Amino acid sequence: MPKYALDFYFDLFEKGIFPEVVDNVLYSSDNSKMQRPQKSPTATMLQMNGLFYLNNVPDYLDLKLKPGYKSKTFPLAKGFMADLSGYMNFSDYLKNNLKPRLRTAVKSSIRRLELSFNITYRVFYGEISQEEYDSLVNSLYHFILRRFDELKEENARINEWERFHQLFLPLIRQKKASLFVIYNDGKPINISLNYHYDKIFFYAIPGFDIDYSKFGLGHIMLYKQIEWCFQNNYKHFDMSMGDLDYKRQWCTNDYYFERHLIYLPKSLNQSILAQLVVFSTKMKLYLKSKNIHLIYLRLIRLLKGKKPIPEQETTTELGNIQAYTTPLESVELKEYILCEIDFKNEKYSFLLRHLYDYLFTHQLPINDFIVYEIKPNKEYIINGPTTKLKLVLSATRPGDQ
Repeated sequence: MPKYALDFYFDLFEKGIFPEVVDNVLYSSDNSKMQRPQKSPTATMLQMNGLFYLNNVPDYLDLKLKPGYKSKTFPLAKGFMADLSGYMNFSDYLKNNLKPRLRTAVKSSIRRLELSFNITYRVFYGEISQEEYDSLVNSLYHFILRRFDELKEENARINEWERFHQLFLPLIRQKKASLFVIYNDGKPINISLNYHYDKIFFYAIPGFDIDYSKFGLGHIMLYKQIEWCFQNNYKHFDMSMGDLDYKRQWCTNDYYFERHLIYLPKSLNQSILAQLVVFSTKMKLYLKSKNIHLIYLRLIRLLKGKKPIPEQETTTELGNIQAYTTPLESVELKEYILCEIDFKNEKYSFLLRHLYDYLFTHQLPINDFIVYEIKPNKEYIINGPTTKLKLVLSATRPGDQ
């Protein structure tokens, strides 16, 4: 079996190297040549003499190996990308690739976001201080942590966060990576870490403040980044692996990350082993297509006596609290014992998501309403220029008791 495995894609973006056996890389769409990295491969790569795996090769790239080498390819995972080379400009891409309903929704979200808040956009691509970088990456970390805690899911990037934190700063300064940021009053609310190489923009690690969920920040970030790609002559906007709705909505096509088995056909041993690997891999893919691997995993779990993993318990103070709203069309505020609050104060952060939903629905600037607390209950009144809304935070719906 192969003794080595290299990662083509992440070695390219993170280290700026091709494996020694790769002579050239072409873009499959037009056969244009990818810029070759100036950095030399490591000694290990130079000493390798065939029969190794080269993982995560996107099939929209055509690898030309040095004379004497051959490869067998196998699919690993599906990826999604927007091929920008087929469009005259950003408007042409939006018109011909996005569904009209999504185009309208994204432009409406941008308009509503900029109406409600003091929004600014910034791209860090070349220059960034250590302090600003640390602050933004820490904010992104907490965005992702909070989002996946809400979903009760794990995120693999969190386990590698220290590595990413160390990795991206020099890459940004060398223009091999970027940070796209959306700010509200100077505070980041949406951040995306991205890799760059040649004509490829790799949308790598996005995150947003879930208090602004109603505004569709993920779609707004994609809109702004793809627009930037057209302005800077990028050919591919790569959203990588992971079959998610937003990727299907923005991509022009999907592709496969492939595993290449590199070997020397003149070596009888390598040729025989290569054929054995091909047979073994095809058998595994066939069994996987029949879901045999799932039966195997269940059997192993049963034999080891492992119990199902319980759902993660909610540890936040308001974990079991729901929000219920009631329009107050003709109620006078004097009927309540009220206390006006500064909802921007950190101690009222649990209110923000509900308040921002209100802003989105009523299309209001943030300074056009006042929030009152009804003493002594966890009840609030949002007093806008044309509407009043009673907000109740409770484990049971009002009237159910």
